Amino acid sequence: MNVFCISLVLLLGLVGCGSQPKDVESSPKPVKVIRERKPPKKLDTRSSKNIYSKRTSDRIIRKRRRRFEECQKEFPNQKGAMTVRWRIDQKGRTDQFAVLDSDLDEDFQACVIQRLQKTTFPPPKPGIYPYTQYRFRF
Repeated sequence: MNVFCISLVLLLGLVGCGSQPKDVESSPKPVKVIRERKPPKKLDTRSSKNIYSKRTSDRIIRKRRRRFEECQKEFPNQKGAMTVRWRIDQKGRTDQFAVLDSDLDEDFQACVIQRLQKTTFPPPKPGIYPYTQYRFRF
């Protein structure tokens, strides 16, 4: 039994329980720098400079109306209207959706918003994050 304990101690001493000897330096792992995206400044959405041209947004929506007609095909019994408001970012992409008024099913509303997410608009002036809205009638 004594021989077993001594050999175990010697074995652990040689192996070192998985630790590296102190004289061997381990190279530091590279650090991945993650830059946080700064949120846009909070702007007064009622200000005229933050309102996207209604004529421009109406033209874009009418031009891409087939996207929204697909929702009618998915939900054929839905008839009514909904008003949606959204923001246009610096690359012309849409975000921050809000349904202001609707008499349509929530699934139908989600379908319309999914189509809006894929819709791009002309980019606004630098530093401006305009909002626009549209009344969809189905």
